[in-house]
Amino acid sequence: MYYFKVGKVFTIALLLAMSIIVLSEQFSEKAAVVWAEVMPFTGAGVSVQGTHGGTGEIAKEGAKMSAIQSAQDQAGIYVSSLSVMKNSSLSQDEIATIVSDVVRVDEKNIKYETSILGDSDVQVVKYRASVTVYIDTDSLKKNIDAWRQKEEEKRQILVNGVENNRRSIEDLNREVSNTEAMINHGADKANIQAKLTEIERKTLAIKKNKEGVKLWKKGNFQEAISLYNEAIQIKPDLSWAYSNRGLAYYDLGNKEQAIADYNKAIELNPKYANVYGNRGNAYLSLGNMEQAIADFNKAIELNPKLANAYGNRGFAYFCLGNHQQAIADNTKAIELNPKEVYAYVNRGRAYFALGNKEQAIADYNKAIGIDPKFGYAYFHRGSAYSSLRNHQQVIADCSKAIELNPKRVFAYNISAYNIRGIAHYYLGNYQQAIVDYSKAIELNPKFASAYYNRGLCYKKLGNIAMANADFAKAKELRYKA
Repeated sequence: MYYFKVGKVFTIALLLAMSIIVLSEQFSEKAAVVWAEVMPFTGAGVSVQGTHGGTGEIAKEGAKMSAIQSAQDQAGIYVSSLSVMKNSSLSQDEIATIVSDVVRVDEKNIKYETSILGDSDVQVVKYRASVTVYIDTDSLKKNIDAWRQKEEEKRQILVNGVENNRRSIEDLNREVSNTEAMINHGADKANIQAKLTEIERKTLAIKKNKEGVKLWKKGNFQEAISLYNEAIQIKPDLSWAYSNRGLAYYDLGNKEQAIADYNKAIELNPKYANVYGNRGNAYLSLGNMEQAIADFNKAIELNPKLANAYGNRGFAYFCLGNHQQAIADNTKAIELNPKEVYAYVNRGRAYFALGNKEQAIADYNKAIGIDPKFGYAYFHRGSAYSSLRNHQQVIADCSKAIELNPKRVFAYNISAYNIRGIAHYYLGNYQQAIVDYSKAIELNPKFASAYYNRGLCYKKLGNIAMANADFAKAKELRYKA
């Protein structure tokens, strides 16, 4: 976590008053093609390395990473002011995450300065990097608008990645400062040499880890894992690399390996709340609700403001049939993050399970009001209307849920076709109902109730042979009418 210094706020007025900024020659072509407006921010960072045969490139990389982080902090002040004007009320962590996605680094104009430290017989070079990053303001505005539409879990993972990188760089800078102190106090050659070697290894491992995160964000999970492997090989105690590798394995469907990596990350850093939350999600997906709840409890203990930990714990309690606790947890998640759409939907599901259909629909409405493209909410609202026999609304909501995810096979998409088919059946639209049931069966060939429901439609249309075939298939799949 980090907070912007108050003194920097005086920069905001100047930044907001800036009109289109003309870039240096190497950026002009790119600006003309891609960017409507760009804004520059500068930062500096330092690193050290001994001249014991090293080239200085690793130290330069460390200085560069620190300088980029410093420049992004400056950019965050502008983004913070812009988000306030757009009434987005983003947290500082969310702002930092958005900045990391829209900045471009002027790689050709990074400047390095060097100086010799101390009078030790180990000659040590201090590298100071100066870098400029540019923000594409059009992309920035779009990212601010789109940020709240991301799934809560994905938002939290992105925030965690930025926070991990910041912590890694902060740790690295502390080690650089400690080494400078050792040199200035005339520490012996062996200790200085060992510390410099450790800094080099950490710098390279952080670089590999950061490159892995970039690939993970693009969906290249296997390639990301390869880079995390390299980071771990270079520095086996880099907890972030295990945590990030766990996320990649999770996305590849290897939940057991993800849990193994989360275990290692927790062993190395027992106070990192988000890793417990990620491991809880893995256990949740494996159906181990008790262990998932234990992990969410630990995440909440370490960070009582972790909204998604409450929401995910609430979902685990819902799966265990503890609907009152599910409501309490999702209510807490909403209190911490009033725009958390999943918490509204999952609280609505708990209300629905308790028979409070009106409150359930109110929660689904709230989720849709926050994110009109949230198909999960439309499906559950359609399901609630189905129980109220509001067939026209069922068709509208299920159609919207399907429209928002036409190419992805979600469990709720499959059920949406089935529920919409039921609504068409009750309205006498038997042919359309058959189309919907057939689509549900195509997506899930073992969907027994869809076969039975389709059989009812064929029976209504007088096609007894097709009806009997569907009834037989439903019975084979152990469907009980």
